[in-house]
Amino acid sequence: KELVRAFSKRAEQVTAEVAQVDYERLRAAAADGPERVYGEWWRSKAEHAAVRDYFQVEDEAGARFWLFRQGDGEDPVTGDSSWHLHGLFA
Repeated sequence: KELVRAFSKRAEQVTAEVAQVDYERLRAAAADGPERVYGEWWRSKAEHAAVRDYFQVEDEAGARFWLFRQGDGEDPVTGDSSWHLHGLFA
């Protein structure tokens, strides 16, 4: 089954769905990843070590999220290890 990323929806729909999710209590039932993306090293020195790890996560209710962690989770030079919502799957 092909996953359709959130940008296939209208922005108003995505915003409304995101506002209803309690991310502090999100419990993952399944996950896939990481898919590692490296910084654009040709743009600046700060980008040389930059890393984002992307994950596809499904919660217990069946909602699917596209999350990323800034950095590799180990070396602070790669990013601050903060988590972000990149999108929702339709």
